[in-house]
Amino acid sequence: KVSLQPSIFAKNVASQFQVDFNANLYVSPMVFGISHRLNDSFIGIVGFQANEKLFVAYSYDYTTSALGRATSGSHELVVSYNLARVERKFPPDLGVRDKKTLR
Repeated sequence: KVSLQPSIFAKNVASQFQVDFNANLYVSPMVFGISHRLNDSFIGIVGFQANEKLFVAYSYDYTTSALGRATSGSHELVVSYNLARVERKFPPDLGVRDKKTLR
């Protein structure tokens, strides 16, 4: 199973606006990704979906901004474990809505 997932992430933190462009290639069970934060960095990622619940990945962030003079980049290790879903036997309380119209 192969798929490509592009994305764009924009954020404004303390009056600093940032935009990230990302692309992840999923070749089950592996993930290969690249990202670019405008005027700041390039990121590469390699991940592995060990099973339904466990995902492990490594990424390297190469800084291209002025901060790059003080650092050679950063390494990150990602470990993600999804807990089991709790299934309800009864529908949730619908609050103040008219329950008859929602059936």
